[in-house]
Parts: sequence; structure tokens; C-alpha cells
Amino acid sequence: MNDTSFYELVQDRTYDNLISDIGPTNYPSHFHKKTEITYMKNGNCLSVINNEKYFAEKDDILFIPEYYPHSYDTSPDAERLVILPTQELKNDFTALADTKTFFCLLSDKDFNRQKILPILTDMLKVQEDGSIEKRARFLLLKGYTTTFYGRLFEQYAHLLISRKKQIESLTAILAYLDEHYAENITLDMLAQQFRYNKFYFSKLFNSCVNDNLKNYVNGIRIKKFVETYSLDPAQNITRLALDLGFESMPSFYRAFKRIYHCCPKEYFASPVFEKQ
Repeated sequence: MNDTSFYELVQDRTYDNLISDIGPTNYPSHFHKKTEITYMKNGNCLSVINNEKYFAEKDDILFIPEYYPHSYDTSPDAERLVILPTQELKNDFTALADTKTFFCLLSDKDFNRQKILPILTDMLKVQEDGSIEKRARFLLLKGYTTTFYGRLFEQYAHLLISRKKQIESLTAILAYLDEHYAENITLDMLAQQFRYNKFYFSKLFNSCVNDNLKNYVNGIRIKKFVETYSLDPAQNITRLALDLGFESMPSFYRAFKRIYHCCPKEYFASPVFEKQ
């Protein structure tokens, strides 16, 4: 994968689960408004968070603040609990979380296993218990979330947040790109529509997503291609690529190879795709 960081609009708009039990994953760089916390139950994970590499082992925690770009490459035996708290569930910590965060790797394994893992295990049970009334489930999950954050603030040192305000100013534009990727989008058009100086906007965009506008939009198109084609491999590749906004097949193949380092045929036949 390349180092472009994509805005995961779906995480901020439609992802309802607070906690998920996830197996082996190879996931490219992305970011979203929600904080993301990963507890390694088993195996290990190489994660690049805000351009820094972290290696997490069993009973380590990866803490990813709002809008930080991050990727995952786990071992085949990896088991992870991934927590994506909604704003409503972490309201008690909003004022503190707006200015402070944690180091990305929280590696006091004994503390994590004894104090954090039981909270997350109970949280998952409550979320999956269909017999609990909706309001009661929300209150229980809010209580577990409060306890979870309280334990982290009690045990681990804090850092000042450096990225949030910068990337927040771009989220409306990134959401626009996620919905209008098939159109002919230019730097001049976006800068004018969102009232930015063209040169300032270009610099801000590149620094936030680690790439230029053209590559970012083509990356969205490639992601949409993979999602759509995987559901129906009988589709005509040329027609699908052109419908997604590519002007020609050479530009489509260049963009695909830039992200996945192979052609579509090789990618869809690879073990990496079969695991996803």
C-alpha cells in the first residue's frame, strides 16, 4: 500500500458498534473523527500512526486520537478488540480529550490485562446481548466507557493534541470528495467552492493526507472499484473504471498499481484479498 491517508466517512456517519472483535487485518492508512483504540488479545500488529511505526504485542493497547492517520498489518494469529467510542458515550471526557491524548502505544501489559481487558470483555457482552433494552444498554456502555477512560487517565501519561484543529478544517472537503469522486474535481474548483487560497489549500491538503488532490481522488476511486468489483466479478472492468471517474484505462491501471503494487487480476487472486 502507499502512504496516502483516506478519510473514512463511513466510520463517522454510520458505524454503530462501540466495540468489535476482529481477526487478522491488513488495512491501509485512513483517519476519522472517532478515537480508535485497539487491544491486542493475541498475536502482534505493525501499525503506522501519524507517520510513526508502532509494534504492538499481546496485551498492548494502540491508542489513536481523532483524525490521526493509521494503518494495520497484523500477524495471521492476531485477535483484536477495536473500540470506536461515539461522542455521546465519551461526553464526560470531551473537555479533556479536546486538548490531551495518550502515547499511541500503551504497553503496561499487566495493567492492561488486569484492569482494561475485563472492562472491554464486559462491554462486548453488553453490546451483543439482545435481551437488554436499548436505553439500558446505552447507559451500561456509557458506564463502561467512562470506567475505561478513567483507568487510562489514571495509569498513562498525557500528550497535547497537535493535529485535530488542522484536519477538522478539511473534513467537509474530504466528505465532499467521498461523495463526488466520479466527477471532474480540480484544485481550483475546490479552493473556490470552499473559499480557500489555492496555494494554502494545496499545502494544507498535502500535509493532512500525505498526498496531492489528484492521487487522493484516484485512491477513492480505486477503493470504490475494489468494493464494487468484489461483489460482482462478472462486471466489465473498463465500464466500471470509467463510471468511477477515470478518464482512461492507463490512468486506472497506474492508480491501481500505485496503491496495491499489482494489477487488478493479481490482486483479486491474492491471499491478501481473500482474507478481507
